[in-house]
Amino acid sequence: MFSITVIFEDDNQILEYEWSNGETTENIQGLNAGNYNLSISDEFGCIHVFDFEVPLNTSTQNEDQGASIYPTLLKNDQIIHLQNTITQEYKIVNMSGQLLEKGKVQNQSIPLNVNYRTGVYFLYLNDENHGWNTPIKFVVY
Repeated sequence: MFSITVIFEDDNQILEYEWSNGETTENIQGLNAGNYNLSISDEFGCIHVFDFEVPLNTSTQNEDQGASIYPTLLKNDQIIHLQNTITQEYKIVNMSGQLLEKGKVQNQSIPLNVNYRTGVYFLYLNDENHGWNTPIKFVVY
């Protein structure tokens, strides 16, 4: 998952933050790929608008954990195999960031339990040393 951090040089101003995802904090975390908009109102009533893009991660390997998956092109009812990981949990989300499945990793494998449509999906892995990783992309056809 991704985060966006906003830093202003003049931190003496009173500012109000409103993100397009409903957050009202200076920084937002746990973001999926997509476009985000930030409106900042200052103490004088001026509104400043900023646009941010969180890009898709198209890697099949996670540099944080050294984890990789195979195959990255799957049919329904196949198994995702993990390599180089001590992952304990996983979750799978679609392109919209909707959680489709989550569970415990068994023997370095994740069976696809949901009837996936053709499309691109993202696998997040969690272990006690690294927490949730950046997503690993795979395709179902």
